[in-house]
Amino acid sequence: MDEAGDNLIFLICQPRSGSTLLQNMLRAHPGIHTLPEPWFMLHLLYGLRPHGIAAEYDAGTAQGALLSYLLATGGGRKLYMESIRAAALILYRAALERSEKDLFLDKTPRYYLVAEELREVFPKARFIFLIRNPLAVLASIIHVVGGDWTALRRLDRMHDLITAPRNIVRATSTPGGRLAIVRYEDLVHDAEKTLSRVFEQLGIEEVSGLTTYSALESVFGDKKSVTKHSTPVGDYVDRWRWDLNSPETLDVARSYLDELGEELLERLGYSYRELSDQLGIRRGRRPGTRWRILLTSDDELNWWQRVRLSFVRSRFQRGTWKTILRGVYIVLVGHAPSRHEARDHVDRRPV
Repeated sequence: MDEAGDNLIFLICQPRSGSTLLQNMLRAHPGIHTLPEPWFMLHLLYGLRPHGIAAEYDAGTAQGALLSYLLATGGGRKLYMESIRAAALILYRAALERSEKDLFLDKTPRYYLVAEELREVFPKARFIFLIRNPLAVLASIIHVVGGDWTALRRLDRMHDLITAPRNIVRATSTPGGRLAIVRYEDLVHDAEKTLSRVFEQLGIEEVSGLTTYSALESVFGDKKSVTKHSTPVGDYVDRWRWDLNSPETLDVARSYLDELGEELLERLGYSYRELSDQLGIRRGRRPGTRWRILLTSDDELNWWQRVRLSFVRSRFQRGTWKTILRGVYIVLVGHAPSRHEARDHVDRRPV
């Protein structure tokens, strides 16, 4: 395997963007091998980050100690990146050697968190950024959690909604390297043409007939819609219009669109004006209270917001009275609803 990652393809996107579909088509290529989402580059690259990771050994102290060590060796960040590259290539090489193929496809959507670092570690690697209408992503996530908009308060889901599109725009704006941008809507409407363009941009031998696929067995990704079909279908492109059909989810969708803003959406390839019209957004509208609750850290929730969250959950969860009583307890005692719910560090910087 090339030491700069020439044998690697990274597929990066917002979760719920169709990456499992694209992976299943690409795995039919005679030169491409892939496995269920590896994720391990997140562990390796987060070692240099001052936040975003928690561990029993105190990740903050570990990060400070690592920086001191790298400074003392004289190698600094460059040395650490070289070490990561060496370790990762051992893992990727193990997969390729068993497959007897030339290229390994790592489909880990949440690599959007480290997309720019990945391009630094593997300057010769190929990158596919899969982009989907963010409102369709939102609707798909809400569908997965049974319509419970409060389930979006998990930190990882807020990153998926807010941080992911911002990071993808930044990563794809960096010049150089072998990079292809694929829109989900193009993929399902004309898969042959879209794949042909990807192969040309990445310098991979074009192979036809990949649009008929068999699903890769995995506990990750979309296991329902992908296994339901053997070819790409456009059934899910506009389904968000029907999935966002309640006053609550529609309110969240309007605030989410405003959160992303016109510039970011345009750079992703979608019309803010058209999406706003479809949602019925009034100009000058302030973000809804539901969106403010989603972005409020646990310790900053007031008593009314805590009660509201508990009552909303009671509509979607079993044990209604148990949920309501838990909400009352939270109000009286002042504990946060869950240690997994949304907190700080969601990237809201302008692109």
